[in-house]
Amino acid sequence: MPGLACVIGLDGPISARGIANVLQRRGVQHLFVEGGTRVLSMFVSEAVFDRFRLAIAPCFVGRAGASRLQLWHDRMWDPSFRLVAARVRLLGGTTVVDYEFVRGDQAARARHGSVGCDRSMIDR
Repeated sequence: MPGLACVIGLDGPISARGIANVLQRRGVQHLFVEGGTRVLSMFVSEAVFDRFRLAIAPCFVGRAGASRLQLWHDRMWDPSFRLVAARVRLLGGTTVVDYEFVRGDQAARARHGSVGCDRSMIDR
C-alpha cells in the first residue's frame, strides 16, 4: 500500500550488504543513503555503493573531536577499488564532488589514467 512503511528484520548483525540484498529482493533498484559516521562508513567499508557525493563546507558540523567518515583503510591502496571524480559543483560556499566507484579492471585502468579535475568538470 502506498504511504506505508515496512520494517525489515535481518538475521544476524546489520550490514550494508544485508540491507541491500533484502531491498533488492523486494524490487528496490536504487537507494539513496544519508546518515552519520556509522551508517555511511558501513556502506563505504563494505563497498555497497556506485556513487559517492561529498559536500565540503567551510565549517565543521558537530562537536569537536567527533568522528567523521571512516574510509576502508584495508582497501585504500587496493588497485581494484577506485573513486573517480565525475563532477564538481560550487553551491554557494560549499563544494560538492560526485565520485563514481569503479571496480576490478576498470579501477586499475582509472588508477593509471588521468583522473584529475579540470575546469570542464566544474559547474557554477
